[in-house]
Amino acid sequence: MDHSPPPRLGAAAVSLSFLLAVLLAATPAGAGGGPDAYGYTWKWSTDAGGPAYDPAGGSTSISLADPDDGCSSPLSLGFTFPFYGETYTEVSACANGALTFGAVAEYANTALSAVVEPLIAPYWDDLVGDADDLWASTTGSAPNRTFVAEWRDVGRYGLGTTDGATFEVKLHEGGTVEFHYTDVTFGNATYDSGLSATVGIASGISGESLQVSYNSASLVASRAIAFYPPAAGGIAPGDLVITEIMYDPSAVADEAGEWFELYNTTGATLDLAGLEASDEVGSTITVAGSVTVPAHGYVVLGRNAATAANGGVPVAYGYGSALALNNDGDWLVLTHGGVEIDRVEYEPSAGFPDPSGASIQLDPAHLDPGDNDVGANWCVSTITYGAGDEGTPGAANESCAGEVDADGDGYGEDDDCDDGDPTVHPGASESCDGVDEDCDGTVDEGFDTDGDGWTTCEGDCDGGDATVHPGASETCDGDDEDCDGSVDEGFDTDGDGWTTCEGDCDDTRASVKPGAAETCNARDDDCDGTADEGFDVDGDGWTTCEGDCGDANANVHPGATELCDGLDNDCDPGTTEHVDNDGDGQSGCAGDCDDTDPGNFVGGTEVCDGGDNDCDGAVDEGIDGDGDGSPCADDCDDSEPDAFPGADEDCADGIDNDCDGWTDSQDSDCGGGDDDTADDDTADDDTTGDDDTTGDDDTTGDDDTADDDTAGDDDTAGDDDTADDDAAGDDDAAGDDDAAGDDDTDDEGDRLVSCRCSSAAAPSPGLGGAIGLLALAGSRRRSRQ
Repeated sequence: MDHSPPPRLGAAAVSLSFLLAVLLAATPAGAGGGPDAYGYTWKWSTDAGGPAYDPAGGSTSISLADPDDGCSSPLSLGFTFPFYGETYTEVSACANGALTFGAVAEYANTALSAVVEPLIAPYWDDLVGDADDLWASTTGSAPNRTFVAEWRDVGRYGLGTTDGATFEVKLHEGGTVEFHYTDVTFGNATYDSGLSATVGIASGISGESLQVSYNSASLVASRAIAFYPPAAGGIAPGDLVITEIMYDPSAVADEAGEWFELYNTTGATLDLAGLEASDEVGSTITVAGSVTVPAHGYVVLGRNAATAANGGVPVAYGYGSALALNNDGDWLVLTHGGVEIDRVEYEPSAGFPDPSGASIQLDPAHLDPGDNDVGANWCVSTITYGAGDEGTPGAANESCAGEVDADGDGYGEDDDCDDGDPTVHPGASESCDGVDEDCDGTVDEGFDTDGDGWTTCEGDCDGGDATVHPGASETCDGDDEDCDGSVDEGFDTDGDGWTTCEGDCDDTRASVKPGAAETCNARDDDCDGTADEGFDVDGDGWTTCEGDCGDANANVHPGATELCDGLDNDCDPGTTEHVDNDGDGQSGCAGDCDDTDPGNFVGGTEVCDGGDNDCDGAVDEGIDGDGDGSPCADDCDDSEPDAFPGADEDCADGIDNDCDGWTDSQDSDCGGGDDDTADDDTADDDTTGDDDTTGDDDTTGDDDTADDDTAGDDDTAGDDDTADDDAAGDDDAAGDDDAAGDDDTDDEGDRLVSCRCSSAAAPSPGLGGAIGLLALAGSRRRSRQ
């Protein structure tokens, strides 16, 4: 059947159950325990009625994806197994010493009260083993089949698997669970015998767990533990509710007229056989034989079953004097099979009525094992029965509504909006707790200080700001406007944990946020306002992601000037310093002293061309092309062996033999014009009108001081020739006195002091000039060396 959580116990019952659980958890091996809230009990093999130590061992190796912390796929039990009111046909075996019908058993064991999934824990610890450490099998035949899961020599994490524990679980078809322990040690006192393990069973519902031990050395080798479910057809917690108690009758004596009434909350008839009832001092009676109570019906148990003697009470089971109810307050506790079913602690100090001659009755609106713990839900019966006492034994109770002041605050239920709480009544002080203390129909008035319609007790996390309250729209401002505990939710679009109002400079990229690692991508990854900081190592203003191909050298970056340093300075492999511009096989950086001339390079052949062909810093060194003994740098024609400085002028070979710039008849050696470079130079016929630098021709043939006038020609008194000086103020168009290069044909005694001539265009000397040249020829003749 489907199992629903049982009705909750009263505060005292919960406290007692908790105390019992604590005591049972600390119980040493050999002492058994339970029941839990569902009715399971457990015993050691050393207890009377306990299981025999009889390990069966599994026969099939179970595969685990992770032998450390994993669980197996669901394993077929081979039968239907009842566990805490549910039924299962499969179970998963986990490496960490547990079987589960739900989630994986984690390595970090906890107390079973915290477990939220059905769990069977023979040795729940951080265990680890090899792939073949878990075995399982199903044996027997219906209705006595048994599923066995065995952990074989499994180790404890951190200790290895050289010394492991061996234990197993048996699930019997009828619902009994057994643990059998063959070896409980790992060779380490910190973990041996269950000192770091949880042992027990749990349904996953609060209160429904039976823990043998938690982090306690409770396990002993060659012993077994059995967990027994409540008997079939038994009474579970909440199935019966104590609804009416007569502890002080007036019509008859207490020993004759005491009784109590029970209500069956289930839809089935219950048999009270074996039901136990006890009081505060431990006096106990047990229902012997079959006593039934119909579904949703009532039954009365009393000290005397004879109506003629008990004041007219219809008692279904008379229990005699073994149980006496104290008139000043007492406990009435029901148990069945060792499981507490219900209890009422009817103490006047707890708000319970304290009448005489009338029963105390539970308001029919509170037929619940939790509600009957509250004194405010009880009132004094006013209906007379039998011999004159008041009560409704065996029948539904009257309502407690009316002018009963159950909480004693001076206001009856007609006026008191909560007659179970003495702090709630008309005129009480309102407090911020979600309760209408003053019964005016308004809750927590006066606690909405900012007027936003929300009080601080309703969840307003800022009573001074009307824009802040549950349900308000969240804005990106660092505040929790909607009071949900999260700030600026919905403003982190990239899910990186940073909103734009917190400084995320790009909320579309999860990699961009304050504190992120900066990468070389031309992006401000850490939102500090600077992109790619730390990626310009050489400080040249260029990062590697911007194209700096040598970030350890400030001379290397895009746009840098190429240098002869063996590096690609401008980061453009197509334009390096190793380009050979003139195609001579050698670049400038390789030593080519003129990379515009293919005839000049290191190792080139020196030729007489005025260039440094071999790039050694010297021009035309060692070149004598015509073998005349004069290097080409001085030889005016290095292809002509008869031409060199100092050679004798041959007046008929058309060659400037002596390299003086004059050829054959032009050369003074051959009777030609004067060789002197001062002859008729640029100073000839200067602005003073003189023929040479001295300003006149000579002392004998001087034109006279009036020779050349301001017009630049010779005047009529001393003019050499009327055709001599032209309008340009010169002697003639050739810049000489006349076509023969002299002042005129009549000029006598004059000497040509300076004549600037060349072999290419030497003037023909006049008669006077020729005589002068002949006179000089003898003194200037040279011989070939």
